[in-house]
Parts: sequence; C-alpha cells; structure tokens
Amino acid sequence: MTRKEPQFSDDLTTPISVSDQRQAEPLKSTIETPRTTSSVPRQSSSNWLLWLFVIVSLCVSFGMAFFGLEEAGRYQAALSQAESQAEELEATIQRLNQAQTQGIGELAQSDAQMRKMVQSVEARLKSDLGADLTVMAKQVKALQQALLDSGKTSDALEKQVKILQQRLSESEQRSTTLESKLDESVALLGEQVNAERTRIDGVAGTRQAVMALSEEVRATKEVLTRLDNQLNEVRAAQLDTDQTVKAVQFNIDGVNEQLTQLADTNNALLGLEVLSEEFSRLAEQVGKQQQILEAVDASRKQLTQRIIDLDGRVNLALSPKE
Repeated sequence: MTRKEPQFSDDLTTPISVSDQRQAEPLKSTIETPRTTSSVPRQSSSNWLLWLFVIVSLCVSFGMAFFGLEEAGRYQAALSQAESQAEELEATIQRLNQAQTQGIGELAQSDAQMRKMVQSVEARLKSDLGADLTVMAKQVKALQQALLDSGKTSDALEKQVKILQQRLSESEQRSTTLESKLDESVALLGEQVNAERTRIDGVAGTRQAVMALSEEVRATKEVLTRLDNQLNEVRAAQLDTDQTVKAVQFNIDGVNEQLTQLADTNNALLGLEVLSEEFSRLAEQVGKQQQILEAVDASRKQLTQRIIDLDGRVNLALSPKE
C-alpha cells in the first residue's frame, strides 16, 4: 500500500473536499496503527530491566550496608579493646612510674647508707692499717737492731770459731804426733817384751839374764815414765780441749738463745744455722779426739798390765835361785 498524498491545487479559490479528508484520515489511521503496536513491547522490556537493575542495586546496597555495619561493629570492638588496652597500659605506666619513683627513693637511701658504710669502713681500715703499720715499724726497728746485734755476735763467733779451729788443728796435730810416738813406743816395747820373753824362756836359770831382764824392766819403766809424761801432756791438751769445748758449748748456748730470739728473721737464721753446723762439726772433731785419747789411755793401761805381768814372771824366775 502506498500512501496517497493529498493533492492541493494552486488555486486558492478551490475548496478542499471533506471527503478527501475523510478518506485520508482512515488511511492515516491504518498507517499509524502498526506503529503503536510495535512501541508497547519495547517499553515493557525496558521497565523490567529497570526494575531488575533497581532490585540488584538495592540488594547490593543492602549487602554493602550489612557488610559496612559488620565491619563497623568489628572496628568498634577493636576500638573498645584498644581503649581498654590503652587504659591498662596507662595504669601499668602509672604503676611503673610509682615503682620507679619509689625505686629511685630507695636507691638514693641505699646509696646514702652505702656511702656512710664505706666511709665508716674506710675510717676503720685506716685506723687498723695505721696501728698495724706502727706495730710493723716497731718490729722492723727491733729486727734491724737484732740483726745488727746478731751481726756483731756473729763476727765475734766467727773469730772464736777461727781460734777454736786453730786450737783444734794444733790439738789434732799433737794427738797425731803423740799417737804415732805412742804406737812406735808400744811396738818397740812389744818387741822388747817378746825378746825378753824369749830370753827368759831360753836362760831361765841364770842371774845375768835376770839382771839383764831387770835392766830391760828398768828401761821399760823409763819408757813407761816417758809414756806417762806424754800421756800427761795429752791429758793437759785434753783439758785445754775440754775447756775450749766448754767455751764453745757456752757460745753455742748463747747462739741458741739468740736463735730463739731471732726465730722470725730468715737471714740471721741461715747464718746462725751455718755457725751451728760448724760448731757441731767441731764438737764431733773434739769427740773423735777424746776417743783417740781414751784409746791411748786404754793402750797405756794394757801396756802397764803387761809390764806388771812381766815383773811377776821375773820375780817368779828369781825366787827359786834365791
């Protein structure tokens, strides 16, 4: 169907027919009808989409609102917890401040007490050390004086020891010479006695042998007198040695007393120990010399006994002749 356009004439005087208009209106309505029918479904679909969008947006907004409320509750709980923790921290800080102030006060008090105690201890130590130092100074002075005295006494003792050593060496020389002489005389006398015994045994009945024997006895007695003189000299030397030993013993006693007085000094002890060892050695030498003298005396007694026996035998030999 084609639309029939109205036709207008150029003549203004020609009227327009109503029929033509009426014919044109149904055609127009018939033409416009499908347009209205096609626009109605488009509007309904857009409304549904709009409503769907609105509902979705409302759901999303409600979800966001619920989520925001939940997060706000969480934040509120965390905030309240943080506030409570902050209050607890403030209380703890206040307690710590109080404890710190109290500790500072106690520390200052203890510091003052410690200073007082340290001062008192220092004063006591100074007094004690001063007293100890004075006592030690006195002891050192006394020790120095004792060392000086011991040095003097040690010099004197050294001189005495030297003199004693000289005397001991002289007495040893004398004793050795006397011992050698005594041994020689004893050996000679033994030989003479043996010879006389052989003579007596060989010529027991002759007076001449008896006279010769008596002469030998006289010679033996002379030898014995010489031996007695030598023994007297030895005894005199022994007496001198005994006196020297007594003097040394007296000096040793004095040294021992000084040793007891100077027991705290190491140097003096060492020197005096050396002196005591020297004295002990000298005492041993004197003891040995005394033993030698005792041996000489015993040999003299034995020789005298032999001479007595020989004299008895001579008398027995002379008695039958008479």
